[in-house]
Amino acid sequence: MHNGQRKKRGGAQKRRAAWGLLLLFVACAETEPGFALEPKLSVDLTELVFDSGKADEKSFGLVSNTSWVANCIHEGVWCHVEPSFGSGNARVKVKVQRNNGQAQRFAAVLLKAGPAEAKVSISQPYAILTLNSFKPAAERFGETLTLQGENFSTVLSENSVTLNGVSAEILSAIETELRVKVPKNKNCSGLVQVTTTSEGIGKTATAAAAFTYVPTAAVSTLAGSDTAGTADNTGVDAQFYFPYGITIDATGNLYVTDSESNRIRRVTQEGVVTTLAGSSQGASDGAGVDARFNFPYGITIDASNNLYVADSGNDCIRRVTPANIVSTFAGSTQGVSDGTGVDAAFSFPSGITIDALGNLYVTDSESNRIRKVTPTGVVTTLFNGDTQGFADNTGNDMRLSSPRGIAIDASGNLYVADTANHRIRKITLE
Repeated sequence: MHNGQRKKRGGAQKRRAAWGLLLLFVACAETEPGFALEPKLSVDLTELVFDSGKADEKSFGLVSNTSWVANCIHEGVWCHVEPSFGSGNARVKVKVQRNNGQAQRFAAVLLKAGPAEAKVSISQPYAILTLNSFKPAAERFGETLTLQGENFSTVLSENSVTLNGVSAEILSAIETELRVKVPKNKNCSGLVQVTTTSEGIGKTATAAAAFTYVPTAAVSTLAGSDTAGTADNTGVDAQFYFPYGITIDATGNLYVTDSESNRIRRVTQEGVVTTLAGSSQGASDGAGVDARFNFPYGITIDASNNLYVADSGNDCIRRVTPANIVSTFAGSTQGVSDGTGVDAAFSFPSGITIDALGNLYVTDSESNRIRKVTPTGVVTTLFNGDTQGFADNTGNDMRLSSPRGIAIDASGNLYVADTANHRIRKITLE
């Protein structure tokens, strides 16, 4: 053997001997008390704070010179540690499940390396359900409504959505968005609410704004056709001649001023048309067809089913009882005089409405006034619009221009179709 080969062989033997001594030392250090290394264990964080109730994960660093184990101490199975054991330095992950409860929850990761210990505290708030917005603000049935918020369940069956108390079908769900189908229900306008139920715990959130249900109009002809006339009959076999005003009673019967035929007609929900009063043009009181009207315009009904008609061409207000008896309730000749019954005067009264106390409100079109008629027939002028024009103001300083339609709300506010001014006016009575 050459000297060079002997030298290489001798070097390898020395290295193997050195490694053997090192392994022997480590073995002795692990088994012999006299040679034991002191276990060391430390972490770079002592607390993990999760900032939401969602499923999440965070990590901390671990420094050790020996083997270690990690356990998550808590109630239930909502916290998990990876890895749960190892040797030497490591990065330890802590995973938490969604907190569907009603309170913040706490846990801790306990780490041990022989007698050495370390602990990392864990806290997680509960998931707060919020409904921040929805769009569109108004929609028809069958269309999609999108809800934006926080902490919705990703399981469809754990969410419920109501529109003014009416349940809506949920099409899709993620934690921040629900998509629902608008139900076919005209009562859907109102509050939007989301409820999530998980692990037996329910939470509800309400949107700040209200939803508006848009009805889908289905138009059909209840009565009448394209042929003008006066025939009483059913549905399209009946005839009208310039029908103008319309009102409805508590049972759904309609009452119509058939202006050009100078008649008052009734239409049932089945479309059966009958003439209650009137025939040819005139101004006489009487029963049924013996009475006479002259271009009847507006019409309203009181709690006793008496009809009140703005008989425009006769410048008066007529009453039609349930027995079809026609009488002149207020007015007689054209003018603007206040008074009682036939001592008052109107100038082409057009629109008419009634309040809860039985007071009538009339748009006196050609005098540009709003008139009030009490249940005893006393006529007063609310606003003296001596001249035609436009002005928002109080009392006699306001101006109208050929007012026609009129309605009243539950608070007693009047709404007027100010025809020649192309406006809708609101009148607050104080």
